Amino acid sequence: MGKWAPAEDVDRKLVKQTMMTSVYGVTYIGAREQIKRRLKERESDLDDDELFGASCYAAKVTLTALEEMFQGARNIMKWFYDYAKVIASENQPVHWTTLLDFLLCNLTGNLEGIL
Repeated sequence: MGKWAPAEDVDRKLVKQTMMTSVYGVTYIGAREQIKRRLKERESDLDDDELFGASCYAAKVTLTALEEMFQGARNIMKWFYDYAKVIASENQPVHWTTLLDFLLCNLTGNLEGIL
């Protein structure tokens, strides 16, 4: 049985995939499995229980840190989601202008009378 030391064993490679997939809504279980695979790649001498415990701990800490760091961005994403949901429920297209001044339109729902 090996010993896992978070202070020494956590590096960029261990949590990179979880951080990159966080914007796509990676779940705790998904993060845990991603981190578990990275730990297995290291050919550590951790047994299955220790590997599971280490990946649970690292996933929880990583997701908590991401949530704390990006709370403002997540609030904005939720506002856009809620706003678009209301507009879509009214069968109205969603329009917005990008930072490069491109007008975009997302047509959803019933398109009769719009086109």
